[in-house]
Amino acid sequence: MKKPFKDNSNLNVMKKIFLAVMVLFLMTSCWDKVYDEGGGYYDHISYRGSNKYWYSIYTIPSGIMIDFPIWGEDELPNYDDKKRDSCTFRVEFTRSTSVYTTLYNEADFKKYANIYHEKGDANLDFDGYTKPVGIEYIHAYLYVNYNLLDADDNILIRYRNDSVVIANHYAKEIQESKNRWIEKKVNQLTAQDLKWLPYRFYFDVIDKKVAVYVLRIKLTNGKIIWNICNAGLLPRSAHAKQDIYKKLKRIELRREEKEKKHLVMP
Repeated sequence: MKKPFKDNSNLNVMKKIFLAVMVLFLMTSCWDKVYDEGGGYYDHISYRGSNKYWYSIYTIPSGIMIDFPIWGEDELPNYDDKKRDSCTFRVEFTRSTSVYTTLYNEADFKKYANIYHEKGDANLDFDGYTKPVGIEYIHAYLYVNYNLLDADDNILIRYRNDSVVIANHYAKEIQESKNRWIEKKVNQLTAQDLKWLPYRFYFDVIDKKVAVYVLRIKLTNGKIIWNICNAGLLPRSAHAKQDIYKKLKRIELRREEKEKKHLVMP
């Protein structure tokens, strides 16, 4: 007597699904969704204790976010987290137009690594940092009575200097040293400062005047990125932000015209 036919098609489908899930899990188990603290998410291998670069991602930024320092996260010298005075701000570069890692645009990543004196022999126990590149200059303005006034001499930029960490081959005591902090007025920033400016830096109003300030950054690709400090003090209308944008455009046009006049004809 013949045994009744068993339909194993559903079982086979389930087996195939299970195998596919296992393959997918194995493929992705070595990968992490790493948050670029400048604003975006990028897939790259988690080095799990064997990262070879201090800067694991290079990026051309497309914007900046401005907020107050975060209590317990920002170890900013001479700043009391509990006494916000609306004169100290945390600035972060945001979502990127171009990204360079060991997996994406590796040739360009290696070029940037060479510029920042990294040889791929760091052996770090964390995944590394995101480094914004292509910063040409920074300017700060005070916005008052619908006018933008130059504030470069009244704004202090503070950032952690990574160059000393790399120069000292990532020594732990250098990483944790308070001497890494650089403090300069905007109009004192050099090309070296702009080269080493990290994804997060800080902005202090020297005379402690609570007002609306605008930070404007030009990139070497010609793009202008900017944002407002104390935007809550602006009039409650879209007109004020639009007015700031138009004035920044006029400033840039005047700057370009000035540069053209100083061009030397061959």
